[in-house]
Amino acid sequence: MLEQLKPIDVYSQLKLTLATWFKTNGYKRAKCQLGWYKQIDDFYIVIWCHIYKHGFDRYEGGSFNIEFQRSSEPTPVHGTRLALFLSDHEREEVRIYQNEVISTLTYPPQSYYEYLPTELIDFYLKRFNSVEKPYHKQNDIWFRYANREHLDFWAKFILKKLPECIDQATSVG
Repeated sequence: MLEQLKPIDVYSQLKLTLATWFKTNGYKRAKCQLGWYKQIDDFYIVIWCHIYKHGFDRYEGGSFNIEFQRSSEPTPVHGTRLALFLSDHEREEVRIYQNEVISTLTYPPQSYYEYLPTELIDFYLKRFNSVEKPYHKQNDIWFRYANREHLDFWAKFILKKLPECIDQATSVG
């Protein structure tokens, strides 16, 4: 069973790596759990991380996403997720690390999920399978984690991609 990572723990861990870059590059904190914005000409670029709505599971861990938005307001609403800005090679890096995270998970005992409806059991148990097919730009990729080290890896991966992703998000619209 995994050590419980509460949302505040997840956001704090990601912030350790990401916040300095945003501050150094002139971004301000957005009105959300973990996000930043910067005004560029007559629009704002807003970037934020959010945790999967079902939170952290003691067997499957958790996941989060990062979104980029170009808008007239500095408030996160609906953005473009990171996967759209990644190359085929970078999405393959994500798939490989996703599988590393999945390999650290402990399969739950049947008593943990046996009372779920059948369709939910199948959905839940698939979360323990490796990602076999390459991701595509249109995939909704959630960055899986089971511990702080996984979060640290993802934050560093995101940090390397930020400038290019922001350039692409800025040019959209």
